Amino acid sequence: MSYKDRYNRKHSITLCFNDEEFAQVEELASMLKKPRATAVRDLILNKDFKLKKEIYYQYDINNKR
Repeated sequence: MSYKDRYNRKHSITLCFNDEEFAQVEELASMLKKPRATAVRDLILNKDFKLKKEIYYQYDINNKR
């Protein structure tokens, strides 16, 4: 069974990092005790949720003026 099948992953993206950024990814993964891809996915999804919340908040503020 492939990784995509096992974890129900249908889509993938490729990210390019410079050495400093990649070191940060490796540090994050090490601290979370997760594979790099999982750590980055968690970070992106958590930030995405917070970002969407902030966008909706700003949208509400601007539309009430």
